[in-house]
Amino acid sequence: MVDFNNSETMTTAPRIVIQFMILERYNNLLESFEAYNRQSFKGHSANTYEIQTRLKTLFRLLEGAIIQDQKNENIEIIKSLIDSSDFKDHEKVLNFFTKWLHSKKLLDIFTGKKYDSTDMEMENNVNGL
Repeated sequence: MVDFNNSETMTTAPRIVIQFMILERYNNLLESFEAYNRQSFKGHSANTYEIQTRLKTLFRLLEGAIIQDQKNENIEIIKSLIDSSDFKDHEKVLNFFTKWLHSKKLLDIFTGKKYDSTDMEMENNVNGL
């Protein structure tokens, strides 16, 4: 509890700051894929250096947490896919990051509670009846 009489102020929890950093890096990665697609759809040759750089940055940010979840072989595969210059490999890493972040509820779009609609009493309580 914050005591405003002692000149203490409210702050943002470090976890929330890190979550925003992760989401910002993920958004930057999506933007680099968008820029690559924009160039390639126009018929221009597009380089993957920006995608590769942002993949590495996001991986470095998440590496400690990913190591706890994944087998060492998977991490080495991810690193090799990031180091590749092939766009398809980078798409695989993007799919991995998307699934992993979703599993950690950082990309969870549906935040509402799920109720068993066969339980009428619970449904009535939810609806205030």
